[in-house]
Amino acid sequence: MLNLAQQPLWPYSFPKKLENGDFEFQFKATSSFSESELKEVMLLPREKYFNRTTFDEDRKRLKKFYFDNGFFDVLVDTSTSLMDDGISINLEFKITENQKYIIKEFHYLEIGKVSEQAKWEIYTGYLIKQGEPYNKKLISQEKDRVINILQDNGYYHAFTADTGGVVVAKYSDELQKNPEYEHKVIVKIKFKGAEYQYRFGKTNISFKNNKYSIGKDIIERELEYKEGEIYDKSRIIQSENNFSKLPIIQTVRLETDSIDEDNRIVHIAANILLGNKYELTPGISLIYFTNKLFAGASLEHRNKNFFGAGRIFSAKLEGRINDFGNNQIDLSFAFTQPYLFNNNMSLTLNPTVGLLNVNSNTEYIYSLSSQ
Repeated sequence: MLNLAQQPLWPYSFPKKLENGDFEFQFKATSSFSESELKEVMLLPREKYFNRTTFDEDRKRLKKFYFDNGFFDVLVDTSTSLMDDGISINLEFKITENQKYIIKEFHYLEIGKVSEQAKWEIYTGYLIKQGEPYNKKLISQEKDRVINILQDNGYYHAFTADTGGVVVAKYSDELQKNPEYEHKVIVKIKFKGAEYQYRFGKTNISFKNNKYSIGKDIIERELEYKEGEIYDKSRIIQSENNFSKLPIIQTVRLETDSIDEDNRIVHIAANILLGNKYELTPGISLIYFTNKLFAGASLEHRNKNFFGAGRIFSAKLEGRINDFGNNQIDLSFAFTQPYLFNNNMSLTLNPTVGLLNVNSNTEYIYSLSSQ
């Protein structure tokens, strides 16, 4: 086996492209991750041919992966060696993890003016704790958690800057001599836009093409917020989810329409796109009944705005046959009232009437009803 870093290129002649051979990981002292986990971080194991640039970048990716998992002093060395076949190259990564760093202090900055309710939610749901190993993914999740809490409690502009929003710092060399601070870090997350609470303003409802004359009241009843209430981003999301119960509506986007900064009011725009009111759906049916296989077809007609208000009505005719003297036919109806007293309650009726021929002399008529 030839080491490319040590052997002269002459008199050897190499193919234009070298194929990736074995990937070998050598660990000094400790091994915190499996080879499969490390390969998942890299690009070269997914490629057939060796590429020097990708190889160098993979070394940096491995180092960043270790850094993001608390190994701030990791060392990653690499070497390559040509296999005896002359067309494949082995890749070696020598990893010295060194000590994993622990979070000694964790601080939120610039949230001193937020409401008591927001503070209670923030300080009772930590994803990370002092004394735990540093993990960038958890830090990021914690940052997002706090931003969501702030935006759900009226702080519309709450965010953290891409630069300087999260600061991770080792203690000074002098302090590191003290075992209490050795291999430990302080983490600070600085939030912006958490000074003032905002409230919901008006919701401007517009239809791209209101071909079925859907009333704005149908949209308003599905909104989880009211004008004048404290702004809550989660209610915007829940309101959008409510519209999934109305098949007549294809898409709804609730977006910020305008902001009255003087009065701290957020006006919302509801942009509605309707689907088709009527739907005709053919289908194939197979059932196993009384030790016999019945096969057939069905046809369903659906009205997605039955007498308005987003009500749904459908009728389905389904026929199945085992032989000419043994068959079934079903006629079913379904009616759904999506809003009953409030948007958390709905009513569904589903009566069915059917005819079953057991043989040429025997027939059963049956009915079913579900709710």
